[in-house]
Formats: sequence, structure tokens, C-alpha cells
Amino acid sequence: MTKPLSNQQGSILLLVLVIVAVLSALSIELAFSTRVDLRLTETFRDSTQAYYLAKGGMEVGKAFIENDQLLNVDAFPVEDHFVSVHSLDLGGRIDLNRLLDSRGINPDPVFIDRLGRLLDSQGLGPAEIAQLTDALIDWIDVDSTPRPDGAEDSFYRGESPPRSAKNGPLDRLDELAQVRGFTKEILDALRPHVTVQGDAKVNLNSAAAEVLTALSEDIDTAAAESLIEFRQERALETAADLASVPGLSAAARSALSLHGQFKSSTFELKSTAEVGDGRRTILAVIQKGASGPLYMRIE
Repeated sequence: MTKPLSNQQGSILLLVLVIVAVLSALSIELAFSTRVDLRLTETFRDSTQAYYLAKGGMEVGKAFIENDQLLNVDAFPVEDHFVSVHSLDLGGRIDLNRLLDSRGINPDPVFIDRLGRLLDSQGLGPAEIAQLTDALIDWIDVDSTPRPDGAEDSFYRGESPPRSAKNGPLDRLDELAQVRGFTKEILDALRPHVTVQGDAKVNLNSAAAEVLTALSEDIDTAAAESLIEFRQERALETAADLASVPGLSAAARSALSLHGQFKSSTFELKSTAEVGDGRRTILAVIQKGASGPLYMRIE
């Protein structure tokens, strides 16, 4: 028997409605995917432009540094975009990697004493200073034999998460957080005064009082503050200028001449660019006259 026509029409109508619903869903999904792809393409385009703008900011910052000037600008407009460039003098800081010689084997007593006095200025006692110093030396030296108050793999593998001593120089200051005893509070206190890329001598025109007093036991807080007050009027250019700084003893002048210099060669540069929804930051440590950065990170 043939089915009634009305039943056939109803079935066809239902099938049509299902097809229309499926096509509508596909159309909506296609439109959404197209918008997402377009948005991703625009973001990629903006991020790419931001990267090259940030790179341009780095070149401008390098040019200033080569001319012994620091550059610090916030949200500098470039057409409809913005670039900020900040440079930081690392020459007035203590280089933690210099606790060892260039081969990473023999500890340097001069820099060990500097770190000890710097930690002492932060209110730490002799036992904690010895532990922090030994732990840091063990972290960066090439062997796996712990110093008396230090820590090597046998200690770090019991930590959470387990890890191994680096047995190599620090690449970033934040690595200190992985070293035994270097708490966030200690790291925050040290951050303005230390670096992992610096010179053997400290720039007397940019060093903080804590760094100046760390150079030698012959340099007390009064001498450091007197030097800082003097250089606010005019920069020190030669060791002979130290004789003009009020209140410096002969021993203090000798120590400053021995451990200090009057210009920096190492700087940190940070360039950030914003283009639409794109934002890129380039962070680099550069050395004057060098062909490439000592360290670079792109965010």
C-alpha cells in the first residue's frame, strides 16, 4: 500500500529542517573560525611589528650607551604605536660570578670578602654569610665536592623539586633562588647591588653605599656617603679626584683607587613595544664595544 502523501511531505519537511540546521551550524562554525583565524593573524602581525619596534629601541639604547649615556623613556610614541626603553648601569655592582676564577675552579678571596661585607650590611650573621657564600661557590664551581658550609647534588636531589647543582656561572640573577639559603627576602635585598655580568672593578660613579663599603674594610658608611654626595655635584674622572672628596682617609682613598674605576662597560637594556594587541619585550645585557649581547631574552 502506498503511504499517504501528507506523511511523505512531513518526512521531507523534517529532513529539510535537519539539513538547514546542520548547514546553519556549519556556517556559524565557519564564521567563528574565520574570525578566530583573522584575529590570530592580526595578533601575529601586531606582535611581529612590535618585535621590530622593540629591536629598534634596543639599537637606540645601545647608541646612547656607546656615548656614555643612559636612556630611560616610557611610552614614546612612534606613529600610532609605543616604545619604552630603559637602561641600567651594571658597572656599579658586584659580579657574583667572579667568586671563582675564569676556569670556575679557584675561589677568589677578594670577591668572597666583598660578598661577605655586602651580606653583613644586610644584617646577616657570620654563620649565615658562610653558608650562603659556600653554597653559591658550590653552585657555580665545576666540581661536585661540597665546601664546608656548601651544598652540591647530594643536597639538591633531596629538595622539592629535585635538581642538580649548576656547576657553571649564573646566567640570570633569578637563578639565585635555586641556591641553598637564598630566600626571596635575601634575593630582593641583594638585587640592587649585584650582577652576574660585570667588571672586576666597580664604577665609583654609580655604586650604592652598600657596594662601596663592601669593597674594603677601610671604607666605612661615612666615607661612602661622602663620596656619593660629592659625585652628585660632579663625576669622578680619575683617582686624583678622590683627594677632593671630604672625609676620606688615606686608606679609603687607596682602597677606592685599587678596587674602583670611573666608567662602566656593562649595561642592561630593556625595550618594550606595543602595536595594537601585540606586545614584545627584549631584555639584554650588553658590553660596550662587543659585537653581540652577553645575554638576551625575548618575551
